[in-house]
Amino acid sequence: MDCRDNPDVPGLCHVAPGARRALIARHRGDVDTYERERKRRTRELERNGPSALSSVFTHTHGFTASA
Repeated sequence: MDCRDNPDVPGLCHVAPGARRALIARHRGDVDTYERERKRRTRELERNGPSALSSVFTHTHGFTASA
């Protein structure tokens, strides 16, 4: 799931992979998927605490840096 495959979803390239499904669902009005993802992320937060900022925001446009 990357921004090149979902160009209609604004800001998707700036969201880490773990948050993309919810953003796509919210943008497209898919309430069931959005709620399921929100609940999943809430359970993760309760179990593991807050995510590192680097796991929430990214900016790759689907490309990975090469060495």
